[in-house]
Amino acid sequence: MKKIVFAITLFFSCIYVQAQTDTLPKLDMPSIPYTPKIKKGWVGQFVYEVHFDGESSGMFGKFKQYYKVKADCVHSGFIEFPLEVRGAIRVNQPDKNNSTRWESWIRSGTSFTFSNVDVTVKSDERTGALANDAITGSIEKTTNYSSAGGWAKGWLSNTDLQIDHTTGKYTFAIPDLEYEQRGKEQFITTTVGKEKKDTIIRDINSRRNYKDLYYVQMKADWAIVEGDFKPGQTEIVIRKRLPLLLQQTVTNKGKDVKLSAARGYMDFYVVLRRIG
Repeated sequence: MKKIVFAITLFFSCIYVQAQTDTLPKLDMPSIPYTPKIKKGWVGQFVYEVHFDGESSGMFGKFKQYYKVKADCVHSGFIEFPLEVRGAIRVNQPDKNNSTRWESWIRSGTSFTFSNVDVTVKSDERTGALANDAITGSIEKTTNYSSAGGWAKGWLSNTDLQIDHTTGKYTFAIPDLEYEQRGKEQFITTTVGKEKKDTIIRDINSRRNYKDLYYVQMKADWAIVEGDFKPGQTEIVIRKRLPLLLQQTVTNKGKDVKLSAARGYMDFYVVLRRIG
C-alpha cells in the first residue's frame, strides 16, 4: 500500500461543516505503531493537534482568581472503511435505498488510537460565601498528565463515510477518541487569617476524551463534515482549525463577572484514499 500522507480540520456546528483546505502550517503526519491492513475500501490517518497556553483571571481586592491551561497534544490513528453499504446510512436522506446514488462505508479493523499529551491545569479559587464576598480562604489546584513524549493508548469511535453521487457531495462523520493517561492532582487549601495550608497530592488514572481540557471551551461542537466529491475521485482531504477559548465566569457580591480571556486552537487533518 502506498504511504498515506496527512494534515488538519475544524470542529463546527452539530449539523454540517463545509470541508476545505485552509492556509495552515504544514503538518508532518506522526509515525504511529500501526499499519493499515485492508486491501479494498477507504483508508487514511487522522490527526488532532492541540496548542493552548493561557489564563483567565481577575482581581478581587488583593486576591487574584485564575484558571490556567497549558496543553500540547497530538492525537492520531488510522481509519479503515472496508465495508460498503449500497444506500444512505444517515437519517432523513432522500431516495435513501438508491444504490446508484448512494455509496456508504462503515469502519472496521483497528479501534486503537495514539495520544502524545502534555497538559497542566492550574486554578486558584476563593472559598466561602462568594455571593456576598465573605472570603474564608482559597483552594489552589494543579492537575498534570503527560505521556512524556510517548504514545498513550486510545480508542476510536463514531466515524463513517457517505457519498451522494447525485449531488456530488460526501459527508464524513468526524472520529471521536478517548485515551488513558496517568497523572497527578495537587490541592492546597489556605485559610484566611490563619497561618495554615493543607496540601493533598493524589494519583489520577482516568479515561479522557481528546476534547477534554477542563476549563477550555470549544467555540462550537461538530459531528459531520461535508465536501465536494467528483466522479472517479479517490482521495478526500479535510483540513481545518478550531479556535479554543478559556474564559471563566465567577460570582462576586452576587453578580456574575467574566474573567479575562485566553485563546488557542486545535487543528484537525485527515486524508482518506480509496484502495483496491
